[in-house]
Amino acid sequence: MDQSIPPYLFAFTVGELGFREVGPRTRVYSEAIDGVLDAAAREFAGTEEMIRQAERLFGEYDWESLSSEHGGLHAIIYRGTARLLIPMGTFLIGATIFQGPCLGPVPIKVQIAGILKAVADPSMYEEDFWILFENINGLLVTGTGTVDGQGNAVWKYNDGGSRAKHLHITAPARSPNTDAIHISQSSIVKVSRSVISTGDDCVAIIQGSTDVSIKKVTCGPGHGFR
Repeated sequence: MDQSIPPYLFAFTVGELGFREVGPRTRVYSEAIDGVLDAAAREFAGTEEMIRQAERLFGEYDWESLSSEHGGLHAIIYRGTARLLIPMGTFLIGATIFQGPCLGPVPIKVQIAGILKAVADPSMYEEDFWILFENINGLLVTGTGTVDGQGNAVWKYNDGGSRAKHLHITAPARSPNTDAIHISQSSIVKVSRSVISTGDDCVAIIQGSTDVSIKKVTCGPGHGFR
């Protein structure tokens, strides 16, 4: 393949790797074990056609760009210990689904070192989510990066509120300034069916927030709700 690969499309692992070309600009990598690489190539044989269909809908993919309106994050289903790394840099993404079940052992780590910024045009979202982790057991999201929903740009469109449920958030009991959920200048917010352990507030409701509902949330250790 002649195209250079943007760094945000890389997933790194340790082991003996091999690859197979599955199209003029696509290839698949896996463990270089008899049968595994060929099976991976068969599984991803339709990748080139998927790209062609996407380009037919949205235009030619800019392989040189680190961030584009129709870009995305790609992960490989792997049976060993895996980590998805969002590297340093700023990446603009629309609605994204990370869907399980995952084949590898827990925890499934997502490490954010860069900045993820939401597409600020609500018309680009067919459903009411931006980043969705679904059917993943043992998910661990960590890192020093930023997840920027660009709230200032979309508040004027907001009439449906926000929901957070089935979360398990942890931080060391003596860690300072580790509010688990921080709600500010928001309305119609629902937090439910979650377990929070942290060194600061489990849920902090700051000025300018109205119609906030918290139900069936377990807090401890932590400073509670305020």
